[in-house]
Amino acid sequence: QFAAFGGGELKSDAKDFRGGEVLTVFGGYQVDLRKAAIARSPAILHANAMFGGIEIRVPRTWRVVLDGLPLLGGYSDETEHPDAQGDAPVPELIVKGFASFGGVVVKN
Repeated sequence: QFAAFGGGELKSDAKDFRGGEVLTVFGGYQVDLRKAAIARSPAILHANAMFGGIEIRVPRTWRVVLDGLPLLGGYSDETEHPDAQGDAPVPELIVKGFASFGGVVVKN
């Protein structure tokens, strides 16, 4: 997904979310994954923001791992980190990319 000098929104209810890519340049993007599921962890989402922002919403049951580089910008995880329930694995989303004069935030 790509947004330049504007904005965009993506909602997913995928049964096996595997990942994707979002790039914003002087714009913003909202990615809503709260109704999606990860069947095979990890899923990898590349989120790159230049002079803009990306907000990613995930289910409370997912663990988020940030692997982002803030270059005069911000990369933040504001999610609640779930505990494993018995033997069931916790679905994991890895968010990779960079934020240059912009920001990437992950929330529940």
